[in-house]
Amino acid sequence: MKKIISIIFLYGFLFCSINAIHAEENEFARNPDGALFKSASPSGWVKFKDNLPGNPAEVFSRFKKSFGLTGGYDMRLKKTKTDDLGFTHYRFQQTLFGKDVIGGEFFIRVKNGVLQSGNGKIYTSAIVRDQQNISEQNAITIALNYVNAEKYYWQDTTYENKLKRKSKNQAATFYPAAELYYVYTNTLQLQLTYKVLIEAFDPGKSGYVYIDAGDGKVFKWEPSEISCSPTTVNTVWYGNQTINTHSSVTGGWDLEDDCGSSTYNVSDDNTWNNALFNSPDNQWLTPRERSAATCLWSIDQTRDVYLNHLQRDGHDAFGANLDIYFDATFADGSHSNASFQPHLPPFWDDYVNVGRGEDVASITDDFGVLDILAHEFTHGVNHYEADLASERESGALNESFADVMAEYVEKKVLLSNNWLLGWDRIENGVHVPARNFMLPRTSHWAQPDRYNGTLWWDASNNCIPVGPGEPGYNDKCGVHYNNGVQNRMYYLLSMGGVGWSDDSISTATGPTIYNSYQWAVAGIGIENAGRIAYRALTVYLGENSNYTDSRNAWVAAATDIFGECSFFAIQTGKAWYAVGLGPPVQTMAICNTNYGASPINLTTPRELIVSNNCTVNILPTGNLVEFKGSSIGFKPGFSSATGSNFSAKADDECAFATY
Repeated sequence: MKKIISIIFLYGFLFCSINAIHAEENEFARNPDGALFKSASPSGWVKFKDNLPGNPAEVFSRFKKSFGLTGGYDMRLKKTKTDDLGFTHYRFQQTLFGKDVIGGEFFIRVKNGVLQSGNGKIYTSAIVRDQQNISEQNAITIALNYVNAEKYYWQDTTYENKLKRKSKNQAATFYPAAELYYVYTNTLQLQLTYKVLIEAFDPGKSGYVYIDAGDGKVFKWEPSEISCSPTTVNTVWYGNQTINTHSSVTGGWDLEDDCGSSTYNVSDDNTWNNALFNSPDNQWLTPRERSAATCLWSIDQTRDVYLNHLQRDGHDAFGANLDIYFDATFADGSHSNASFQPHLPPFWDDYVNVGRGEDVASITDDFGVLDILAHEFTHGVNHYEADLASERESGALNESFADVMAEYVEKKVLLSNNWLLGWDRIENGVHVPARNFMLPRTSHWAQPDRYNGTLWWDASNNCIPVGPGEPGYNDKCGVHYNNGVQNRMYYLLSMGGVGWSDDSISTATGPTIYNSYQWAVAGIGIENAGRIAYRALTVYLGENSNYTDSRNAWVAAATDIFGECSFFAIQTGKAWYAVGLGPPVQTMAICNTNYGASPINLTTPRELIVSNNCTVNILPTGNLVEFKGSSIGFKPGFSSATGSNFSAKADDECAFATY
């Protein structure tokens, strides 16, 4: 039986103005409240003071000033879940005068009633443009004119009736609505914005239109269709496999699995007929039938891996349907692609578009490959969890997590993997994989293998994302290129490796500002690495997370699963170090400080330095400094005074497991 998830849309209209001042991201972390935080970084990663009890749902009401939330800024509890390790995760949404700030999110973790850590992005003290000179209906008209599709869902009687039936609401419609949000722009402003979801039959024209509420200009287009665009992926025929079909009321068998996946036919002229593949004898013998059945098998196998090994019921975690539209034509007119399209249940099932390739006479030139469809399935997981934006570094992470979990699925299903995404598909008689995890720079798309290294695409806020088919196309600031960095890290974490960060010994290169350094990683296996990846994606990341956030998320996830300063957490940090993101520099300056009342311990490895014009005196009353492997302790009586010097560094290995 198919399952339906209800989503309620809330619309708010509030008009406020504040003075324009300089914009800040995570301003609270630049001068953190020592009574609340043990450590805090400008990237938004914090650790709370030890044994600090508290109800996370009340953290932002009790400690608003500690997070820099003044005036109209606030945080709303959005989601709560408890995992199998005993952590409860609280996801908060930032608001300004009651309206959501897109990308403003913060995550807090609790275990045994004690606050543990948090991370996210809080935009405060920003330049706010809150003029609202156009109406909701005007915004909808602007959005429709911008998309300019030939046919929309609300113009189709069949779709409208199905929506009314599913939602049990005769007033329900696919006709778009416009909601007001604040958007943090690349000009460091918070802009009052209409966000309009357009659902269209035309390929590439379903997505979100962002409109300046003041002047009515469209300043951002965000396709809801997430595509991996693998032009070099191989189709798999996996021999005789078992699939579940459905006996049709009109006769024969439909290529439909009631576990949640369906295969639909899309004709070559791109007319959506919504007809299930049907076989009169349930044999599926023609090349076209075999390819469609392979798509269903690949999606089902992916779903089973997530369910049996990661305890996740479907891409949305609630067993929702995922339809497959086979033989799709994409926005550029080609058939060589695959994409995930969320349709916001209960209005319509989420679906995957699968191209058949350009050589329709060859069964090997289509995109029903196991790892390709596992990639698209994982885009669905991301959509319901981190919801990483499809641009800049967050977009590269979105693509990389889809790649990473595709390799994990392939290993689980086939008991082996070759670290070449889409290898099985054959194009003109040749295997041309889209991704090479081992050597990203040799991939078909020539990806970087180190953060900010050779082949890295500009992903800074100065880069304006431009998608396929638009003038000045830049892959939305490198989302399908920069993902090679995390892919390479995942390979090293799974398999291990040694090298140097220069061309003479390894494939990693970069600007001359980077010093050459040696690295070594002991592989922990793809099973353990995959568990860490899944937890990092579903627990620690949000819409605007970047590579630094992802590095910290992987280390935090490894620590959760395997323990603080564990072998697995250390190797995770070392794998990131190998691709250019090392442990954060942590220092503590001491000057004329007396620890005579009670001891102080540095539980996080860091280097101690003497402040400028200061020295440290270790009194001759005993051993007042104690080294404990991964920490340094100061006993009562330790003081700093003129006339002596002191420096110490905690265990190097554990430094890799810090964040």
